[in-house]
Amino acid sequence: MHTVNRDTGALTKQDAVVVWGGIRDISRNESQKGLGQIRKFVERHSQTNILVVNVPNRFDLEAHSCVNNEVNAFNRKLDKHMKSSQNATTVKVTSDRNHFTKHGLHLNRKGKE
Repeated sequence: MHTVNRDTGALTKQDAVVVWGGIRDISRNESQKGLGQIRKFVERHSQTNILVVNVPNRFDLEAHSCVNNEVNAFNRKLDKHMKSSQNATTVKVTSDRNHFTKHGLHLNRKGKE
């Protein structure tokens, strides 16, 4: 976070920052911590535009696993918090299985495009 704060301090409304993270916090039962960090980042950087990418479901787990249920809850909370911010927008990631690697955890080339 220290590097990010230093590097984004000079950005203006003509710039944009893409924030994509959270699955580690969710899988460690620390989703509130991850959500709080994203909210603080958005608040601290009100001088620039921020695109916050939601967290995709994990295809290496069952569709209704506790982690995927928490991912869905996290994304709902993220949308709610970002709607109240004037400088941040939530971007929804596709949840197409074909966009992930064989083991289902990481995005493949198609998913990254």
